[in-house]
Amino acid sequence: MTTFSEIKNRLNIRDVLAGHIEVNHHGFGYCPFHGPEKTPSLKIYEDENRFHCFGCGAHGDAFDFVEKLYDVSRTEALRILAAKAGISLNGTRPSPEVSREIRENQERRRRREMFDLWKEKTWRDQANTYRVLNRLCRMPLPKGWNEEAWLDVLAPLYHEITRAEAVLEVFEAGNLQEHFFLFQEMTQHETHSRGL
Repeated sequence: MTTFSEIKNRLNIRDVLAGHIEVNHHGFGYCPFHGPEKTPSLKIYEDENRFHCFGCGAHGDAFDFVEKLYDVSRTEALRILAAKAGISLNGTRPSPEVSREIRENQERRRRREMFDLWKEKTWRDQANTYRVLNRLCRMPLPKGWNEEAWLDVLAPLYHEITRAEAVLEVFEAGNLQEHFFLFQEMTQHETHSRGL
């Protein structure tokens, strides 16, 4: 049994989280990872030893919670929870299994951070694009232009407005999986556009 498994067996996830948030008898608590909430959105699933926030999407086990709460590495989360569980690490190096789990978790975290940065930048870019294009399309017919020539100029702009609207709609109403599909689609389109 790895140290991680031993800690999970000794510590009930509700007890771990209840040390940081107030948990009601239904297993719900106020999520510490996003803004003030009117109703609790973080659910603890004791039988599965995990949590999930329906507000911001944060999820995982007790180690994920401690990592995110304190902004520490998996190794630090291990130390924190080992102390809480009364397990001595004796200054020894983690086993190969634990080391692999730490590396995998760090890689997942790195990918999530990249994805979150992409979401923030894409939202901002698409909102700016939509605003600018809308302003251009509302401009009056320039002096000396006939209507047909001006519509030829505006046609691709209308297409870009529609695309920006669709992207913004996914961000506003879509779930995390739809955001990820959009990420894949847009990054593949960028790669093809650059001829890579």
